[in-house]
Amino acid sequence: TTYFFTNYEGATSVLADARRDAKDKDLDTVDFWDDAKISATSMEFALKLSKGRPRASAQNGVKYETVYDIIPSFQALEDAGRIDKSGLYNEQGRCPLFYMSEFEIAPEKGNEGGSNRIPVFLSKADLLKNWSEKNPGAAVPTVKVVDMVDTFSSMVGGNTASPVDDKVVHVNN
Repeated sequence: TTYFFTNYEGATSVLADARRDAKDKDLDTVDFWDDAKISATSMEFALKLSKGRPRASAQNGVKYETVYDIIPSFQALEDAGRIDKSGLYNEQGRCPLFYMSEFEIAPEKGNEGGSNRIPVFLSKADLLKNWSEKNPGAAVPTVKVVDMVDTFSSMVGGNTASPVDDKVVHVNN
């Protein structure tokens, strides 16, 4: 199992818990977790692994399922659950993206004349901050939420469990 965290605090918290729990195990387990590191990778890489569920081979040649989960912050899950009451964000493997239909940005460079895009954010707080910076004094529109994996699936032509707005794109801040 591999976990990809959407924020550093979540990763450090889980690693600290794993190291603490390992103290009650054998020396190899303690050494394994003492040597564990947090590193950065692209969201594209994490999404491809979480969506693809590649199979791995054990030393004896037996194939087994691998699990790659993208883990959002606790706050993001709480905010998503308050917006979307369906229970979708109580399921393992769900990662909310926050957006506003009224918050649009220009088309990407090289696509002048194309449609405006709707940026998405990994936290509701970041969305609200960006809205306020770009629209000082304006009323805040309704915040919406969509699942990251479903959004990625819709981009590559797959099935989704929740509706995805076709103008939604991720903005790196």
